Amino acid sequence: MAVVSQHNANNIISSLVQLRKGTEDAPLFLFSGGDGNPHGLTALASRMRNTRTMIGVDFCRRDNRGQLPSVEIMADRSCSAIRTLQPRGPYHIVGYSLGGLVAIEVARLLQESGEEIALLGLIDTMFDHRFWPMRIFLRSQARLIRRHLSILLQLPLNQMIPMLFDRSQRLFFRFVRRQMPSSLTISTPKVETATAIEQHCKTLLGNYRPKYYAGRIAFFNAENHDDYGCHPAELWQGMAAEIECRTISGTHVGIVTNNASLTDLAAALDSKLEEPLACPTYE
Repeated sequence: MAVVSQHNANNIISSLVQLRKGTEDAPLFLFSGGDGNPHGLTALASRMRNTRTMIGVDFCRRDNRGQLPSVEIMADRSCSAIRTLQPRGPYHIVGYSLGGLVAIEVARLLQESGEEIALLGLIDTMFDHRFWPMRIFLRSQARLIRRHLSILLQLPLNQMIPMLFDRSQRLFFRFVRRQMPSSLTISTPKVETATAIEQHCKTLLGNYRPKYYAGRIAFFNAENHDDYGCHPAELWQGMAAEIECRTISGTHVGIVTNNASLTDLAAALDSKLEEPLACPTYE
C-alpha cells in the first residue's frame, strides 16, 4: 500500500477550506463556480441549517510550474484531498456552474473506486451547446428565437436594431461552434475584467464534455435563463442513471448571491441532505 508523506498530505489537504464548522462526521464538499474560489459558496454554507461541516474545495490551483489544470486534473486532485480528509464514503458533494462539472468527475472517480455517493448536487450546471444532442440544440434555439423576438417587438427601433444584431450574432456563432470537431479546443473571447483563472475556467467550460455518471444527480436550477432555452433535466437526460430537478428563484449568478435565492437554495439543499440514504441500485 502506498504511503503518503506528511508533507504531501498537508499539501493535498490545504486545498480544502472549512467554510463552517459542524458536528457530523461526513462533511459537505462544495465546489464553487468559474473563479475557482474555495470561499465562493460561503454565503450558501452560512444559510444552511444542516449540521455537517461545510468544506470549500480549491480545485483550480496552479501546479509547481505555474500551470492551470484541466478538469480531469482538477477532479483527480480534489478526489485525493477529499479522501485524505474523509477516507471512506458515503460522500456528499455539491458543485455550482463549472464546479458542478468538476464535482461530477470527482463523484465518478470515487464511485469507480468502490465508494458510495450519498449526494451529488449540481447548482445551475450546464455544458457547452456544441456538445448538446442535435434535437435538443435545435429545439432550444427555436425557443430562444421566439422569446427574443417577443422582447424585440416591444422595443423602440433604436434599441431593437442593436439587440437584434447581438442576438443574431450569438445564434450564428453557436451554429458555427457545433460544426467544429469536439476534440478541438476553442478559445473564448478575452474578458477585460477576468482574472487568468476566470478566463481559464471559462475556456474549460466551453470545451468540456461530461462523462456518463452511473448514479443519481440532484439538480438545483435557476428559474431565469436567457441563453439556454433548455431545461437541465432535458439536457442531462441520459448522462446519469437518475435525474432529479428542483427550481430555485433567480438567475445563474443570483442563485448564489441574491439573498432570497440563497435562502431558497439553502432550504432545498437542507431538505435533500435530510432524506434517508437509499441503497444504490445502479448497474
